Amino acid sequence: MALSLVLRNGSKLNALPRVSQNILANGKLSFSNGSSNGFIMNTNLLRSHLITQKVVKRTMSGDHAKTWKLEKILTIIMFPIIPATFSNPGTEILDNLFAILVTTHAHFGLEAIARDYVRPILVGPILPKIAVGLVYALTSVTLGSLLYFNHHNIGIGAAGRKIWSIGKTEKEIPC
Repeated sequence: MALSLVLRNGSKLNALPRVSQNILANGKLSFSNGSSNGFIMNTNLLRSHLITQKVVKRTMSGDHAKTWKLEKILTIIMFPIIPATFSNPGTEILDNLFAILVTTHAHFGLEAIARDYVRPILVGPILPKIAVGLVYALTSVTLGSLLYFNHHNIGIGAAGRKIWSIGKTEKEIPC
């Protein structure tokens, strides 16, 4: 148990010598300083552990820092666009920009959900690809529908204004 913790967290433990990835065929481990100090163990378990770790790291790897930065920048850009879209109804540029930004924002969220919860290690290699494909299909249909609505109907800003004015009357009509 302790050896597995040392092997998993070997890079974090600077005081202990690091185990190299090359395991000698005679059953000895080679340490970074070159001495084995007479420590001998069966390496089959260690080999399978290292192979398993490499496979898991490959299937779950991804650079999420760039995506996270892009999501935050997109969210900051959306702050002035949303009120501008609804305060200036009928502006085609603002309606289209709103449609693109909201759809992209939703896509990032749905894709993160699909990648986090439908992992290959849990459900196999095919279902995650199908889930991500469905997210891309949903994003494409949503963006196409919103842009179609903007160009062939009243637009998102005017539709929002109409929705907010449903319960209001402009003038009270006396009986």
